[in-house]
Amino acid sequence: MLVYPTDHETSDNNASSRLSFFPEYGQIGKKRIMAFWVPYCGQSDSARSTASSKIAEWSQEYGPTVGLWMGSRPMVVIHDPELARTVFNDDNITGRDRNLVFNHIFKGRGLLQSEGELWREHRRFTMGAVQELGMGKGWMEEAILLEVREVVGTFKAHVGQRYDHKPLLTSCVASVVAAMVFGQRFDPNDQRFLTLSNLFAENQKLVNALLPIQAFPFLKYIPGLRFRPLLQQLQGEANAIIAFCRGFMEERKQELQKRRLAAAAAGSGQPSVDGKDDYIMAYLKEREKAASYEQLLYCIYNLFAAGSQSTAATLMWAMICYGQFPQVQQKIHAEIDAKIGRNRPITMAGRCKRLCLSEPLARMELFLFFANIMQNFEVRGHPAELKDAQEKAVGLTFAPGPFKAEMTYRDSD
Repeated sequence: MLVYPTDHETSDNNASSRLSFFPEYGQIGKKRIMAFWVPYCGQSDSARSTASSKIAEWSQEYGPTVGLWMGSRPMVVIHDPELARTVFNDDNITGRDRNLVFNHIFKGRGLLQSEGELWREHRRFTMGAVQELGMGKGWMEEAILLEVREVVGTFKAHVGQRYDHKPLLTSCVASVVAAMVFGQRFDPNDQRFLTLSNLFAENQKLVNALLPIQAFPFLKYIPGLRFRPLLQQLQGEANAIIAFCRGFMEERKQELQKRRLAAAAAGSGQPSVDGKDDYIMAYLKEREKAASYEQLLYCIYNLFAAGSQSTAATLMWAMICYGQFPQVQQKIHAEIDAKIGRNRPITMAGRCKRLCLSEPLARMELFLFFANIMQNFEVRGHPAELKDAQEKAVGLTFAPGPFKAEMTYRDSD
């Protein structure tokens, strides 16, 4: 996790407080570590190994917060989960870095790049809406279980074969997010869904390819380099995503109007509660008088991108870990057999005690996918290939590199 603690790099007014939050920054960031990436010439000696292993190495020497320079940009890397939670719950860390790539797309809109009261207001609403839609509605769990059955069925059809599971897992996770945001499940072969999924996949590749201009902004002004055309392509695809989301927003607005007309005909002053709610409908019902439809569209953009990419990446990391540590799989198998058995699908009603109903939607997704996969299969992979995928993790979601894994039925004992 990265924090940019200098006032000229952030758009909030808490920069000096952010700097004081990390007393080690001045000593480590300015005097001890100089890590940078030189385009077309490789990396500096201090950053030749993979980023994750290098940060782990530095944290052993300097502690859980490590200051460094990425090009001309000072950063603080937090290498401790509990400290990261503390930091990002601190009011001094509410500002957003002026990310050149994201700002090119969002221009201060959505959940990712908005600031101040606009960000706080939409964050509160979104957290409440996701909590309600994810944990308070039985249909949301059923939407997840429908995708779980899709994954388990596909794994059974290819049992004993080594192949890349990423497309399947990404598609099924994206379907869950679509159910929450758009209120419907897409068939995996639905052309609109395939178009949207491909746009987001290409969008993620472009964002990763443009990361160097975060450290070296001048690169986008140099004629002949690829960064300016990539920015233009990124904007074009972002516009296509927004147009797709706008179509669904208009459909949900019409649905809300139908509910109101039905309520009026029935003599009620409130829209009918018949039918499923989703994020768009919740936004329209609660915030219609003060609604910013552009803000809603970019919130949808952020939710779909972050919700599908991060959860899919976590599932892929689980595959790698299961393949590398079969003894961990054995413990999980034993716990599932003891508490639930193998003959019925795992639902939230049969969850292990480590999870509670107050956990957000992402935890429910991960639990249902992980538990049902582990209930049926053992994950196997070539150690060298799994290690290589681990070392090639890149991007904002830090997804592992490509790899193939094999699903085999569990032993009968």
